[in-house]
Formats: sequence, structure tokens, C-alpha cells
Amino acid sequence: MLAYAVNGEPLGINDGYPLRLTAFGLFGYKWANYINRIELINGPSLGFWERYGYDDKAVVPLERRTFYEGEDAQPIEY
Repeated sequence: MLAYAVNGEPLGINDGYPLRLTAFGLFGYKWANYINRIELINGPSLGFWERYGYDDKAVVPLERRTFYEGEDAQPIEY
């Protein structure tokens, strides 16, 4: 999901303006900041961190996810 605002306000420069990729359930290196162009390619391609050995899938195990939604907060399952 591409975010352009948070809490009804445009993203600030420190928050990834103009667009920020949010990838819930994935490790932070999959969350891109400062997106100003999108390029479509015809096949798989490794990203910056994956070229240095990071896992391409980057899925955060459920037991490591914490989302607070009040007193009865439960992890979100994907």
C-alpha cells in the first residue's frame, strides 16, 4: 500500500514524503520511503537489501508481531 498521508495530514519529509510503501507483516527493509517513481518490470528483481543477502520474502513471524488496538489487542494474521 502506498501512503501519502497519516492521520489526515500529508506525509512530512521525515515520514517518507511524497509517498511511503507500507508492507504490513514484513520486515522494515521492505517499507520504502520517499517514493517518487514506480517502474514496472517484466520479471523478478532483487531489491537493494536482498542483494546483500536479506531474505526476499521478509515475512515477520506471527509471534513477533504486535499491534495494539485497545485492551484486547491481538496480533493481526495475514
